[in-house]
Amino acid sequence: MEDAIVFADKSAQPGDTQLEATLKNVYPCFVALREATAGLIHEWKYYNRKSGWIFKIREKKKAVLYLTPLENAFNIGMALRESERDTLIDSPVGGELDVDLASLPKYPEGYGLRFTVRNENDLNMLLRILKILNKV
Repeated sequence: MEDAIVFADKSAQPGDTQLEATLKNVYPCFVALREATAGLIHEWKYYNRKSGWIFKIREKKKAVLYLTPLENAFNIGMALRESERDTLIDSPVGGELDVDLASLPKYPEGYGLRFTVRNENDLNMLLRILKILNKV
C-alpha cells in the first residue's frame, strides 16, 4: 500500500508547524537532513496533486534529492548518474539498502533511487549516501 500524500493543496505550502505535526517522531530527522545539507539549495516545489508539495534539495541546477512528507515518515527520491550509482554499488552502504542498486530503473534524469525514512537509522543511511556522493 502506498503512503498518502499529505500536502496536496497547492495554495498551502507547508511550514515547520505543519511539518512537525505531520512528520511527528520523524520531524527531528527532517531538521537534521536540512541542517546537514545547509550548503545546498532548499526549496518547496509543487508539481501536481499526485505528488503534492515536495522539498527539493539541489546544487546549482542538479537535484540532489526530493523529499515527500508523509504521516510519520518521508519518501526520498534521487536521480543518480551512472557514476554515482556505481560508486554506491561499490560502497558498504550499497549492501545495506533494501534496493538492488544494479537494477535501478533508468530515466532521462538518471537512475531512480527511492526509499522511505521512518527513523534515525534510515536517516543515517541517507546521510551516508550523501556523504559518499560528496553532497554533504
